Amino acid sequence: MIFIYKTYNLLSKYEKDKELARLRREVHYYLDSLWLFSSNRKSSRTALYKWLSNQMNIDYYATHVKYFDEVQCRQALRILKTRYKQYYGKNNISKTEKKKLDEMYKEKPKRRK
Repeated sequence: MIFIYKTYNLLSKYEKDKELARLRREVHYYLDSLWLFSSNRKSSRTALYKWLSNQMNIDYYATHVKYFDEVQCRQALRILKTRYKQYYGKNNISKTEKKKLDEMYKEKPKRRK
């Protein structure tokens, strides 16, 4: 009986971690779709993170997706989806857009000589 209980707790923790990873990935999709396709990437990314930190009422330096818990991810998603809808007129990111973003993540940045 003890073994089953311990196994159940481990599985539920694993499923929670899996859900948190999915939420963080989705937050990144929305963040990246908002700044990658802008004209000035560097300043727009900084401005976007500052804007998000103000919207979430957290410190700018704590506004990194890897520090977000599940509640903060859901809050960020709610905020970012509203912003995404204002810019693109769509509620969600399409699968093709996600594939484009995934391909951009896989590309290695070119080193300057």
